[in-house]
Amino acid sequence: ALMGAYLIETYQPTLTAIHLIAVDHFEHDDGRDSLMVRRALASADTAVGELLDAAKRAGIAEQTTFIITGDHGFFDVHSALAPNVWLAEAGLMAPQRDRGDWRATFHTASASAFLHLRDPADSGAVGIVRKVLAEVPAELRRLFRIIERDELDRLGADPNAVLALSPMPGVSMSSSARGNALRRASGGNHGFHPDYPELYTGFVAAGPAIESGLTVHRMELVDVAPTIAALLGLDLPDVDGSAYPGMLTR
Repeated sequence: ALMGAYLIETYQPTLTAIHLIAVDHFEHDDGRDSLMVRRALASADTAVGELLDAAKRAGIAEQTTFIITGDHGFFDVHSALAPNVWLAEAGLMAPQRDRGDWRATFHTASASAFLHLRDPADSGAVGIVRKVLAEVPAELRRLFRIIERDELDRLGADPNAVLALSPMPGVSMSSSARGNALRRASGGNHGFHPDYPELYTGFVAAGPAIESGLTVHRMELVDVAPTIAALLGLDLPDVDGSAYPGMLTR
């Protein structure tokens, strides 16, 4: 925040983007609420104040729009599922860091797991994986659902994955291929299927081009960039989101 404040006061840039990472860090460690998470939120609030003060000192506060937003929410997690344990048992990979002479493996992206093939044409490996997943004991099978390629396309998810596993709330995914498939976990995580309200984040905007007192009940993360482009008078073609005219005064 101090570096950002210096840049704003010294150079008055047209656009400044600053990532405040402490809240994310402590929610991973502690979950959605703890003393350190609250302190991180207070720190972020102080940082926003420092940036606003810098704009005032630079004489540009009245013509500057501030946007405060996040890129995801969090779930508290109590357990982790390691589907590579099943693939190792099926001989599709080795339970070591380099996976050995592997054919299929799950790459984890925070809470979800995406199936990748060493040879994209290896339909036999996909068949084995599907058989392995179908034979997972019921008490573990209920902890996740399979997301097929058509749904991954609709979500804009990993274009190289054959399928993905999305866990239920409270359960994260582990890339480990050793030990028990279900194990203890703690803290918080994101990367779940985006249809859970706990994963929503916030959006606050204030400035001369923003309608005062307006509540936007729901928007998408992909709407943020078009909104910034509209504020800057930029043409941003071929984007997934929208800038809502009702949010803007011009």
